[in-house]
Amino acid sequence: MINNKLIFPAQIEYIGTRKDKTLLIKLGTQELTPDVTSEIIRLHNTLCYILIKPEPIIEEDKTVTDNLNELTLADLPRRTQSQRLRSIFFILFTQNSENFKEFESYYQSKMEVIINHYKLFIKSNE
Repeated sequence: MINNKLIFPAQIEYIGTRKDKTLLIKLGTQELTPDVTSEIIRLHNTLCYILIKPEPIIEEDKTVTDNLNELTLADLPRRTQSQRLRSIFFILFTQNSENFKEFESYYQSKMEVIINHYKLFIKSNE
C-alpha cells in the first residue's frame, strides 16, 4: 500500500448492468501479497475510488490521485432517498420475492407497510 492507496494489476472479468443503472464490475487479480489481500478484504462494502488504466500506473498518475483525497460523497451525483429505497427493495426482491411475481407489486406492498407504520405516529386533532 502506497500513501493509503492500493496499486495492483487486475483484469476486468465481468461487467453487468443493474436495473438502477449502476454497474457491477468484477476484477480478477494475479497473486497478491498478504498485506494487499487483507487490505482489499478489509475494504469490502466500502466506497472506494478506483483508477482504471490499461497500462501500468506511473508516478504522474499517483500524483494526480493525491488531489482526489478531498473528493467527498457530496461531490458525487446523488440519487434521491426514494430511488435509494427502491434499489434496496429491488435487491431484497431478488433475494426473496416473498411469492410476489413482479417487483412492482412487491415494491407497492413494502411501501404500504412503511406508510402504515408512520401513519400510526400522526396525532389526531381531537
